[in-house]
Amino acid sequence: MRSAAHDTAEFLADGGLGALGSELFVGSEPAGPDDCITVYDTPGLEPDPDNQRYRPAVQVRVRGASYVDAYERAATAREILIGTAHNRSMGDSVYVGFWNEGDISSLGRDESNRHRLVATYRIIRQSEV
Repeated sequence: MRSAAHDTAEFLADGGLGALGSELFVGSEPAGPDDCITVYDTPGLEPDPDNQRYRPAVQVRVRGASYVDAYERAATAREILIGTAHNRSMGDSVYVGFWNEGDISSLGRDESNRHRLVATYRIIRQSEV
């Protein structure tokens, strides 16, 4: 089973938020570009092996020179994940759905004065059979 963060980044790329490796990144935020999205694997809930369901979580972190633009990208990411990623196959999994663990939150500015916003999503996925 692939990383949920990697699959989530592919959902975001499919939704038009950028290309993997240039605007979208997985697991490690690069120094540039200023405007980018990085998706991280985070602890979710315990798996349900009896039903072959897994419950990971991901953090979607948006960085940008403009707070307004960064927030809009974070909101678009939320719309893509909550609105279109239900019951979709990606990699070797079927994503039953994504749910917010709260709203979009500001982490303040980084050392280069860029805005950072974050949202965490719970996921239910199962192996494709």
